[in-house]
Amino acid sequence: MFYIVNKSQVSLDGNKLVAEASSIELSPGDWPDFISVVDDSGSGFLFQRGDPFNHNEEFAGFNYYTRGGSLSSSRNIQLVVFND
Repeated sequence: MFYIVNKSQVSLDGNKLVAEASSIELSPGDWPDFISVVDDSGSGFLFQRGDPFNHNEEFAGFNYYTRGGSLSSSRNIQLVVFND
């Protein structure tokens, strides 16, 4: 599944983009394989779903990555989507 959000729906936190699932209008339990974050002209980044993460031993969300698939390259950008 492919999902598109506007850059106004995400925040910049250091060197990564951050959003809550509800702020990008994901349905409960809906974790798309790809999320595209675009500006008003349609330019932006395509993120692929990566690893889930937990907080206090409970599911907290997913990390999404640009094409490189990890943070090992300085050219990769991360999108963190929190389960709320």
